Amino acid sequence: MTGKEKLVKFLNKKLKDAKEKLEEISKEIAFINAAVRAIKEKETVEPNLIDGIEKDFSYHLCPDQYVGKIRHKDNWQKFYKRTDIFKDQTSETKITITEDKILLLILESPHTDEFDKNGEPIGPANGDTGCMIREHIATIFSKYTNYHLILMNAIPFQCSLGVAPKHFRDGVFAKAWGNNAIGKNFFEDRLGKLLEKLIGKNVVIVNACTQGDNKKSPLYCQVCKSIVSVLENYSDEKDGEEYPVEFYHIHHPSSWTYGKTTLSIDKAGVSESSYDFKKDKKDKKYTKCYGKIIYKLNK
Repeated sequence: MTGKEKLVKFLNKKLKDAKEKLEEISKEIAFINAAVRAIKEKETVEPNLIDGIEKDFSYHLCPDQYVGKIRHKDNWQKFYKRTDIFKDQTSETKITITEDKILLLILESPHTDEFDKNGEPIGPANGDTGCMIREHIATIFSKYTNYHLILMNAIPFQCSLGVAPKHFRDGVFAKAWGNNAIGKNFFEDRLGKLLEKLIGKNVVIVNACTQGDNKKSPLYCQVCKSIVSVLENYSDEKDGEEYPVEFYHIHHPSSWTYGKTTLSIDKAGVSESSYDFKKDKKDKKYTKCYGKIIYKLNK
């Protein structure tokens, strides 16, 4: 390689790094703008919330992560293997997933525990939500205890702004969801790219997004429609074999127990009629299993 070629290669690497930083900044700006628009639509903001936001707010992206094989709670005290799925702020997969059985758990957005004291991201479900997942997922999804778990946020930014979700989360989520750079399109792009890497594997998708405060337009339903949109364009065949994707909707992990009663999978979902999807019953793409929607591709 000549001196000129080496220099061009070096500068092209720096150019790529600069573009990645620019994309990161543009997404952070888009998220902050979404938050501003949501706040402007509120009638009032309680003054005592300002201190909490200044203390715990983060505008950084919380990465989707592989966190290890599903275990029973006694052997799973924390997510030991937090590995980012995508490169920086992009939808380009960063790791090679060698495991052949994957359970993808989708949440709505990170809160305070998902970031360190400096606002830098740690990963999804790092606080109470993660504790509930580790404590109950092997019981609720008992038929998938030998699967490996990936955690993904539909919007990987802190829609709560660092205070109790009832104040801002839903409004910020709605504004962010409508932004192509950080919302619906970004989620569908990441999910689609991940599924491309998982073709030939046994995949279970679990939508565990919360309902939010607006029962007429629940957060989980918006996310559910996007998941189905991605699955419609997903090829489930490899080397002549079919690998259908199973798709569940379940309550948010914070609701996986009621008192001493553990929520079981046959009580965890919502009925098929709760979704406003256009379905052709003859193609049997939608089937019932354990009382929830299971999406199986039969192309």
